[in-house]
Amino acid sequence: MVSENIVIDECVNRMKILKLDSKIIDDFKSAHKIYVSDLANDNVAEITAYPMFKTFILKFERAKKVKIYHIVHTESTNTDRTYLLYVSHNKENWKNENRDMKLGYIEAYAYEEIREQKIIGIEISDGKIVNVNNM
Repeated sequence: MVSENIVIDECVNRMKILKLDSKIIDDFKSAHKIYVSDLANDNVAEITAYPMFKTFILKFERAKKVKIYHIVHTESTNTDRTYLLYVSHNKENWKNENRDMKLGYIEAYAYEEIREQKIIGIEISDGKIVNVNNM
């Protein structure tokens, strides 16, 4: 297990790999603010705009020993999906996870199936996540 500060540094590193907007990265780095990319509405908002997530995230981070750094919400005619992007407190997989991120794949928890860890494909444009593909 690594310290919380090292985990936060890794979260920032991953946001930089994803090329998220500098405001999102700076807000997380300075105040641990989490943003939600709402792809259906082409919107990025601080988690405070989504009160359903705030309490859940605190409990989830403690239970899973992870740090959530970004949330992605998608909607389609068949389903709504919310993905929690995270860094585990277990450092041994970070190198492989970062390599995969550079290829456009990222491990995430699916909020709707919280026991299920997934690998998803992501697309970034202008500092925002614009598309998610289930793998």
